[in-house]
Amino acid sequence: MPWSRWNLDTRSAAPIVGLRSDEHSFEAPCEMVDDGRLFVTRRVAAPIDVATELWLLDPKTGDREPVALPEELREWRSAHVQVRARTPSGAPVVSIADARWRRVVFARFDLAARRVEVADAGAAEGRQLVGCDSESSLIVTDGRRLLRARFDRPGIEVVFPK
Repeated sequence: MPWSRWNLDTRSAAPIVGLRSDEHSFEAPCEMVDDGRLFVTRRVAAPIDVATELWLLDPKTGDREPVALPEELREWRSAHVQVRARTPSGAPVVSIADARWRRVVFARFDLAARRVEVADAGAAEGRQLVGCDSESSLIVTDGRRLLRARFDRPGIEVVFPK
């Protein structure tokens, strides 16, 4: 069955045009971007060495544009993208998880530049996104503390308790 999208006006489903597959992998839509396009990633079924790629796909025409990923994410075989929060100006903040959800990073998505900027939230295991307190940082929790991670520099800062 092809992936499809729901049209609320016509109350019908229409296929998403432009998704590709082969014997080792298939493409899957993850989340919709503000302009109506979809984040699309490749899911790898076989243990082959392939870099993670992310695209913006127009679900009606199949037109696609690549989204630049940081080098550390390109080593993952597959990824899943979800919009989790927004900065005060409205820029989407996404979680990017590996295929088995063992590693998760949080990143700000810049639609104009077609790239993601990862925040260094420390060890990914057990981190939950709380929200964004500014354009340059976000707040995560490890269940015991609130931590500030920045998009523009590495490291985390303990916000609570001090």
